[in-house]
Amino acid sequence: MNKRFYFAFTLIFAVILVGCSKKDKEVIDCSNLIAEIGPTNIILKFTDKTSGENLILAKEITDADVTVTDKKTGNTVKAWRITKSETAESPINGTLGLAIFGETTGVFNYQITIKDVGSAVLSYTITKEKGSACRPFYYPVKDVKITDREYSVLTIDGKEINNFLIIKL
Repeated sequence: MNKRFYFAFTLIFAVILVGCSKKDKEVIDCSNLIAEIGPTNIILKFTDKTSGENLILAKEITDADVTVTDKKTGNTVKAWRITKSETAESPINGTLGLAIFGETTGVFNYQITIKDVGSAVLSYTITKEKGSACRPFYYPVKDVKITDREYSVLTIDGKEINNFLIIKL
């Protein structure tokens, strides 16, 4: 009798285990994911605080005139460039653009110095946020601001352009 009881109990237990297993798990196909997101770009336009004149264009600033330094480490940063467009009306004409490769969370501060013009401190925050099945998390750049100068955000047709700051020196 005991053998039949144990056999029946084992058989019922096995049926429950097999019946309740998740053998039909949803398989998520990430093969159509083309690429990861590129770096976040922060665009800075330096203007004269009284005339509004674009200082990069007016003072003929080149890459050699600009230094970008990480305030925490003191290291020089190389992921930036000056844009001088053939189209004078382009909003990015006479700007300094920084590429932010965010894979570390925290608050970041950079001293941007333009020879014979002035300097400003750029600050931004990177957080780690939950994503999707193919990309479980991502690092958005937030709270982009200048901490030591007056600045505004570029507005076109009533819409603010994220990460495009106009700094008054």
